[in-house]
Amino acid sequence: MVTIKDIAKEANVGYTAVSVVLGNRRSSGRVSEELRLRIKEIAARMGYSRNAVASNMRSGKTKVIAFISGDISQEYTSKVLDGASTAIDRNHFFLKLITIKNDDSFKISIERLLEQRPSGLILRGISAAQLEFLSNIAKSHDIPIACVDNYIDIHGTINVFSDDTIGMQSMVEHLHSLGHQRIAHISHGLHLGFAARRYQGYCRGMKKCGLKVDDAFLFEGIYKEKPDEFFAFVNKILSGRLGATAICTCSDFQAQAAMHIVQHQGKMVPEDISITGYGALELCNYTFPTLTTIKQPFEEMGIAAAGNLIKAIRGEKFESIIQIPTELLIRNSTGPAKFLTIKNRNLVKSE
Repeated sequence: MVTIKDIAKEANVGYTAVSVVLGNRRSSGRVSEELRLRIKEIAARMGYSRNAVASNMRSGKTKVIAFISGDISQEYTSKVLDGASTAIDRNHFFLKLITIKNDDSFKISIERLLEQRPSGLILRGISAAQLEFLSNIAKSHDIPIACVDNYIDIHGTINVFSDDTIGMQSMVEHLHSLGHQRIAHISHGLHLGFAARRYQGYCRGMKKCGLKVDDAFLFEGIYKEKPDEFFAFVNKILSGRLGATAICTCSDFQAQAAMHIVQHQGKMVPEDISITGYGALELCNYTFPTLTTIKQPFEEMGIAAAGNLIKAIRGEKFESIIQIPTELLIRNSTGPAKFLTIKNRNLVKSE
């Protein structure tokens, strides 16, 4: 590898002069134009390539932004990463990806990362304990943070969300426009920020449409973690005991699982019950029927997180709370309500 010392020897000048010219430093005005051009010509001829990362580390600063996630294999996180990468490349920073598998590897990975003096961190899909640990580390090292769908209530932290409250509210309003009055909701768990925002949107939508919010219509849990309870809840709806004609879920995965149970029981979507998702992942195009869902702007969220983080790194004005609008995508899993009434505790179909 060609070094500055090699070029200085070839040009018969001092190390400092070559360093100033090739580093594009302000003091290059002290070097004559003729010498500056000769040094650059020699560097190009010898195949010199400047190591920007090493140079920045020597100065105590790097242009490395770390993207830290525990669910990088998921489609939504990879799309956020794509958006962040676009903004990072556009601003001539470097992206470092840290994947978290467990708490032991997490702490080791962060220790190694800190040795590289990152300029900023983007966090997505990590646990509350990991989030707290990272926020404390970042604060002590004066490293700005951008969170995507997580939330840190610390001054100077950038928090980026899709507007989930409005998004879920619009879904409830869509179902109501089809005649649905008893709408169930399946949530990942109200202790999770994104799920709490979506449930808030569900409640707002129900109240705006003049519909009752009933705890009996709420299920909290992920299918793969609570398969028996999830199955029982969907079956309870199918039995007609709750009188629900639609299931409004917190994610496309939850909707897919509910749809599978409905069809396994010999029922039809949306003829017997309407089902909706959230996220607009690729799987929505391959369910049968295709899934009505809310499109989250994952790439835009990544761009906003990285773009504002870079502003913070540069000491420029940035936005600390960013909510990006969602979009209702009406497909084939929702249809007119199959009206039911309850008489003497027995459910009968309305005529």
